[in-house]
Amino acid sequence: MVSAALILSPLGASPLEFGPGTILIYENRVGEESNQFVLRIARFHPDIVLEWESLSHQGTIHMFQAAVEGAGKLTIAGLFDPGSEMESRDQMTKWLSRKTYEALRRGGELRMALNNSPMRVSMTGEGVTELILDHETIAVSVIHLKDNRRGVWTFHASESNPVLIAYENPYYRESLKQVFTNRPDSLRWIRRVPPVR
Repeated sequence: MVSAALILSPLGASPLEFGPGTILIYENRVGEESNQFVLRIARFHPDIVLEWESLSHQGTIHMFQAAVEGAGKLTIAGLFDPGSEMESRDQMTKWLSRKTYEALRRGGELRMALNNSPMRVSMTGEGVTELILDHETIAVSVIHLKDNRRGVWTFHASESNPVLIAYENPYYRESLKQVFTNRPDSLRWIRRVPPVR
C-alpha cells in the first residue's frame, strides 16, 4: 500500500492529501473557449503515475523518481500524447521537481527548460488561493513565479507536492479548479500500476 502525502499548508491554509485515487480537474482556456482537463493519480511518490483525459483524448504518464526529485525540464503538453503510455526520466508536467522547487524557494533566478526550450524563471512572491477540495472551498498556500516568456505561474507551496495551481500567458490559461481525494475506483485505463522506477 502506498501512503498518501499530507501537505500542511502554512498561513492557516487547509491541508491537501494526494495519493492513489486523487482526481485533479483543470480548466484550460484559449480565448473565450474553455475545456476541462482531468488527471487521475494511480501512485503519488516516490514516482508519479497518472492517467489523463481531455475532451477528446486520453493517455497515461509515468514520471520516474529521478524526474520527481531533480528534473530541470517542465512541459505543458509534451507528455500528453493521446493514446500513449508516456514515461519520463528527466521532465515533469503539472508539478515542479523537488530540486527545482527548493532552488526557487531559496530565491534568485533559475534556468530550466520549458517544452525543451531554455527559460529563465524567478519567484515573485507567496500567497493563498482558493480551490475546491471534496466539494468544499479551501485556502491553499502558493508560490508565484514569472518567466522570461511572459508566463505567470502559481504552484502549491509544498516541497512534497509543488503541484501546478495556475499558469497564464497572453494566449493561454490553465487553472486547477477541483480536487477529489480517496476515490480508489477512479482509474479508467490503468489496470496494473507499473513498478516504481
